[in-house]
Formats: sequence, structure tokens, C-alpha cells
Amino acid sequence: GLMMESEKKIFEMMNKKAAMSKYWMPLVWATNIINRARKEALITSDHVVQTLLVELSDIRKRLGALIGYDTVCVPLVYTQQTNTGKENKK
Repeated sequence: GLMMESEKKIFEMMNKKAAMSKYWMPLVWATNIINRARKEALITSDHVVQTLLVELSDIRKRLGALIGYDTVCVPLVYTQQTNTGKENKK
């Protein structure tokens, strides 16, 4: 899969400690891998590191937006819109 067994255990342990969203945890792991790769000269350019980190930041923003959508109950909004439309026709 996309998650190592050790990462899965950490994720499950965090689930027991807090009920908050944990979408950010793999992004932190990815950031640490990028930084380690730069220190070990596996990535030789600071520009590449910066580009990767900017992309991770964009992913984090998009995931945050998805969580924001989760807070709106679409069926309720649709029902209210439909009822409002019927009232205007009378």
C-alpha cells in the first residue's frame, strides 16, 4: 500500500489520542524525507527541495479545502433551496 506498517501504527496510535483530522501527518513525513534526502545529498539542488515543499504545501491546502466541504451538509442545503423555490411560486 501507500503506507508502511510502522506508519500505520503511528497513525492508529494518534487516532486513539485525538479525534482531530490527521491528513497532515503523511505530509510531515514527506517533508522530513525531502529534508533528509537533501542533507544526504540525494537531492542536490535547493531549488528542487523548494519546489517539492511548495507542492506539498499546495496539497495540504487542497486537503484542508476538502475537509471544509465536509462541514457543509449538502442535502440540507439542497432541501432548503428546493423549499425556497416552491414558496416563491405561490
